[in-house]
Amino acid sequence: MDKNTASERKLQHWSGHVASWEASGLSQRRYCDQHQLTYSSFVYWRARLKQVKDKQTTTEPIGFVPVTIKHALHSPLVLEKGDPGSVSIQLTISNKPWNS
Repeated sequence: MDKNTASERKLQHWSGHVASWEASGLSQRRYCDQHQLTYSSFVYWRARLKQVKDKQTTTEPIGFVPVTIKHALHSPLVLEKGDPGSVSIQLTISNKPWNS
């Protein structure tokens, strides 16, 4: 059996158990008892899957949209970091000079 195939199977196996545990409402230990899993292995794989998920989330490319401003603005541009993975831009347009 190929090493990558074995690793993929382990990831799928434990990913399925972690998802089932999350949906079950049981404690980790109780879920492991009911499914004849070693508690320490479950905890290890749950942490490992979280690392994989976090790595996938942080390595996704960030896209930008070009913006063309046709008139000089005297208004603030606010860039806010929201929920993980989201950014918002707020632009208030005003015809009044900035110092009025």
